[in-house]
Amino acid sequence: MTAVIVVWWLVLLVALLLTLLAVVQILRIVQEARDIRRLARETVPAAQAIAANTACIGALAGLLPPAGRLVVASQAINRVAASIEGHVAGVVRALGALAAPSAPKGI
Repeated sequence: MTAVIVVWWLVLLVALLLTLLAVVQILRIVQEARDIRRLARETVPAAQAIAANTACIGALAGLLPPAGRLVVASQAINRVAASIEGHVAGVVRALGALAAPSAPKGI
């Protein structure tokens, strides 16, 4: 009978130790859950601001056609400006040729 009581107490001690380990783990889990809830509360305003700032990204697709037209128009302006620059250079050369003194003849 004494052996049964010793085994019974050993089993009770092991069960107590396992229960204490389980309680420690549960306390850690509860603490981590509280930390997660606190951090989630802190990040909600930032997440809302990010959502508000990125809400208009979908509208950017509508800017592609006007941007394409602007590129085409700016290329046309560049071509016209290059043509004007060429004409101005020709006028400058022509005026320079008229204003250049001619060398005296017969010397």
